[in-house]
Amino acid sequence: MRCHISKELKDLALKMSLVHGLPDKKIKRYTGISIRALKRLRQTYRETGETVRTPVCSGRPRNLDALDANFLEGCIERQPDCTLQELQTQLLEVCNIEVLRMTIWRTLRRSQKQVSDGHEFLILIPVPVPPASDIDF
Repeated sequence: MRCHISKELKDLALKMSLVHGLPDKKIKRYTGISIRALKRLRQTYRETGETVRTPVCSGRPRNLDALDANFLEGCIERQPDCTLQELQTQLLEVCNIEVLRMTIWRTLRRSQKQVSDGHEFLILIPVPVPPASDIDF
């Protein structure tokens, strides 16, 4: 059964193994880390120089990357009153990317653009915030 091993405990086990030369059975007895986990720990240290692997980015990858967002922004600049449906169609025809209209809306919201959903404009431009010096605390 898997359980989380803290970075401090991993560092200690690695030091016991590499610096002091203790056998895995003794390290397991002192720390409670399985022999297999100790082998993976040493392998990770050899590969990365660290005892823990840190992901390059957290979370799920986006359906639309920065290039796709730029394409959508260009479509809006060419036709400011375009709808999400029209953007969805253009994205499918030109970039061969099929996404939901909500995905397009969220992507444009992140880039602070505005777009029509077919009936009314969804305002995605943020309200300017006054400088901190103008705010009374």
